[in-house]
Amino acid sequence: MTETVRLTIDGLGVEAPDGSTVLDAARKLGIRVPTLCHRKGTKAFQSCFICLVQVEGRPTLSAACSTRALEGMVVHSETEEVHRERRTGLELLLSEHHGDCEGPCAIACPAGLDIPEMIEHITAGDAAEAIRAARERILFNAVLGRICPAFCERVCRRAQLDESVSIAALQRFAGDAGIGAESAGAAEKPAVTGKKIAIVGAGPAGLTAAFYLLRRGHACVLFDANKLPGGMWRYGVGEFRLPRTVLDGEIDVVRRLGGEFRMETRLEGASSLDALRRDYDAVLLATGAPVPVALDCEGAEFAEAAMCLLGRVGAGERSCVGSSVVVIGSGDMALDAARTAVRLGAANVTLLSPKERKAIHPVGERVETAETEGVEVRAGVRVTGIEAALGAGFRLTAEEGGKSVRIEASAVYGAADRAADVGLFAGMGLAVTKKGIAADAHAFTTNIGGVFAAGECVLGPDYGVRAVAAGRQAATAIDQFLSGLKPAGETRPINVHMGVLNEEELAIVRSTADPSRRAPDESIAPEARRQSFDEVERGLSMEAATAESRRCVRCSCLAKDYCELRRHATEYGANPGRFKGSHRRYGQEVSHRRIVYEPNKCILCGRCIRAAAEGNERVGLSFLGRGFATTVGVPFERELSEGLAVAGHACVTVCPTGALAFKRGTGPEPERGTSG
Repeated sequence: MTETVRLTIDGLGVEAPDGSTVLDAARKLGIRVPTLCHRKGTKAFQSCFICLVQVEGRPTLSAACSTRALEGMVVHSETEEVHRERRTGLELLLSEHHGDCEGPCAIACPAGLDIPEMIEHITAGDAAEAIRAARERILFNAVLGRICPAFCERVCRRAQLDESVSIAALQRFAGDAGIGAESAGAAEKPAVTGKKIAIVGAGPAGLTAAFYLLRRGHACVLFDANKLPGGMWRYGVGEFRLPRTVLDGEIDVVRRLGGEFRMETRLEGASSLDALRRDYDAVLLATGAPVPVALDCEGAEFAEAAMCLLGRVGAGERSCVGSSVVVIGSGDMALDAARTAVRLGAANVTLLSPKERKAIHPVGERVETAETEGVEVRAGVRVTGIEAALGAGFRLTAEEGGKSVRIEASAVYGAADRAADVGLFAGMGLAVTKKGIAADAHAFTTNIGGVFAAGECVLGPDYGVRAVAAGRQAATAIDQFLSGLKPAGETRPINVHMGVLNEEELAIVRSTADPSRRAPDESIAPEARRQSFDEVERGLSMEAATAESRRCVRCSCLAKDYCELRRHATEYGANPGRFKGSHRRYGQEVSHRRIVYEPNKCILCGRCIRAAAEGNERVGLSFLGRGFATTVGVPFERELSEGLAVAGHACVTVCPTGALAFKRGTGPEPERGTSG
């Protein structure tokens, strides 16, 4: 009869066969002790040191995988010291783990769009899967593919070779493919929860929150003061940049999922909020920043808000604005107002920017596009006064190039900024800041129970992509609240990234990159633009999108979704940059038909070496070198195809970091949690 020992782990008694380890006993109890080097059924390797536990009576922490379970032993696996040392162990491993978890593009995206996955589906010619993947993080891909500032393209690794991938155009392609497609990206309706949420504001944040809450089975009613939903996207963006049919097409997804719209309904004050709290299980305030800020000059009252001009045109009005129009401002709204004035028949349109040209936001193409349409852009001009001229029109006084100048105009529009209605919120009893509602940055909770807030009504005017991100994250927090949990919001996995590559590393990337040039931006002729509100920029055809997607250098990790190192590091709050120093050099071994080996991601856990031996590989894998120079590789300087002739699948399956991974499209995703 097998002898047993009895010990206690985290206050729970357990009997384990004599000779068992503390790790064996913990698993028998269902207590999860993390490990990266251990494999069930094999001798403890003891290299990662994240399975540490506290054994009473011992001065230091012990590795659970190699510590023998003894009679009467008392073990603690969740103390503050244990967590701290596990975190340190993970940070030491991360200091040598050199690779990108997510592509730099995905990290730079405020909404966390999985750009590499979307691109992978486009490469395969599967637009339906591309939009399904995109809508896991963003509903409005057709919209953002047109108007987002494309932070992703600024950090695209392909730009180090020539030009960035045209990510925005690819996102637009996927979004356009999803408009009107019943099955594209809108998941089947889940079981109804019986919970009902009031969302005040049918703009980017509110619509996005509704989409993700509806997908979780909650009913949503959206209230908005405007006649039609869309917020600033409808009433503050030129239709020549964002056609209303595109906006309506993506809003329709919310309707198809069951979202109810109550338009031309305004939140008046505390009584309105109290009524919503009484009738709904939760309330989300997503009213944006719709209040125009006046210009800082004498006679500012003579300038109409550019937002009002865009709002009227967005509502379908096309009235003349006069022959000579001046727009004052430096952002998207100022540019859109100036370009709108051209289309409304103004013979002369001047944009006066208080910022120098290089600081005008957005810089580059959009400013140049406005100029090709006939807008005169004068940068570094500070308007000091506006007065009504004799007869009709206005006279502006400004400082330009150190001199005082006077400018005549038949109409003046100001695009200084926008603001949230802080006074309204304060009157409802909500805690406020200078920018808007005071809400928790992660949980989106306010000082009033059951009331959440997200988007520009919290942080002030910003890009739509950030409002979309806030809407999705708020939906997660509200779902937690409705499920009886404390709202905490989303947990975003940690990311290791390689940063700028050196020439030797770039050579490796270049060797596998498609050499094609970036797809050219196509647009309608300037003469045609001035005469209509037709969309200026052309989209990509299926053929062009597929070709552009092949330019992606695939820098996201093949194992990012099941990497054990990343999962544990996220759980313990590890800081990838805590320990600085040299790391393994980036490299790729691609001789194997199905498997790629990136030694820079290896943490020397030894799992693959043991798996290869168990699989009766003739050559197999081995530790090569000594000390800090130690690596895992095929002995005798042979190729990976020789070392993993028969046990390749097993070796990929046990790798905890993606150092060994299946090439895209050549193998199944390894099972998760293979530490045994």
